[in-house]
Amino acid sequence: MTKQERIESTRETVKSVLSQTYNISSIRADKMVEDSVFNEMLLEDPEFVGHRRAEYWAKQVFEEFNTVR
Repeated sequence: MTKQERIESTRETVKSVLSQTYNISSIRADKMVEDSVFNEMLLEDPEFVGHRRAEYWAKQVFEEFNTVR
């Protein structure tokens, strides 16, 4: 799997967890992930992001959007 494929797979998994765990539409989950600090970190350092589970990152994205926006 290439680096870009791993990044996209991680992104998709976090979106899925957001939708299933927090009852967020897939369109809204896409937007949240795209606009999140998580996404910036994933692009800059996918190895670091890979040390945490998707559930952790989904919670971080969810909390980011509920406290900041």
